Amino acid sequence: MATKDDVSQSARGLLKKVKQRYMKSADFNGLHISTIWNSREDLEAAAELVTARLVEVVGPSDYMNIHIRPWPTRRKVADQIRELRELSDDDYGVCLYPRAKALKRTKLPKKCEDAPFAKAMARGRSTLELAFFSADVLESYRNDARFRFGMGDFGINFWLSDEAFDGHQPEKDHVGLMHLGFAYDMRQYDPEVPNTPIVRRVAAFYGDLDDLTPEHQQRWASFQVGDDGIDPHPVWYASQMGHWPDGLGPFARLKPGAQSYQRLV
Repeated sequence: MATKDDVSQSARGLLKKVKQRYMKSADFNGLHISTIWNSREDLEAAAELVTARLVEVVGPSDYMNIHIRPWPTRRKVADQIRELRELSDDDYGVCLYPRAKALKRTKLPKKCEDAPFAKAMARGRSTLELAFFSADVLESYRNDARFRFGMGDFGINFWLSDEAFDGHQPEKDHVGLMHLGFAYDMRQYDPEVPNTPIVRRVAAFYGDLDDLTPEHQQRWASFQVGDDGIDPHPVWYASQMGHWPDGLGPFARLKPGAQSYQRLV
């Protein structure tokens, strides 16, 4: 398996820039490269790093916003290298992201101290990768009058209310999550056996969890469950990817005003 010591000096120099950009940016962003700002030597160094599986490319074909890595690359090495070599001055460019093995011994930034999800991002997790939790994680927010808490058929959101925010609440509680969803744990379910359970879980993106304060990240980490056998609610996940449902869920239909709302969607 190739390491950073197995690549050329120009590739090592580029890898250092990629890692610095990733660690020092606000949201673990990638290093933007294009033919306008970078030489062909830079592009070949990037191709060398991709071949060594030290970096990966995020381009327009991967995600609309190349400045975040949505998920571990879904493309073959050859496809990523081809995109690098076919870049022209008419293209916006691509972003380079360090892979987990390139980050293994990298010193963590201070913001990752006591912040498990920020640490996971610093070690190579992607912004739209999912983490799953026991539903109990929501109780303290639902029962805390300082927070506005909403739950629908497919998702959940909560945030510190304006009144509480203006009331000089501790900085550690200046938190909110707007893109939480439901997921289903099917590990105990057997369609051939009556009454076997389907367990509802909570799903959250690593990139959102990273925005929580360290105290709340630690709390969420204590409720995290393994992801084997768990799938996000398909309607919620589709909506997060920009595919909006064309109607209301069964519980939303029972709320006052739901019928008039439905006529608008």
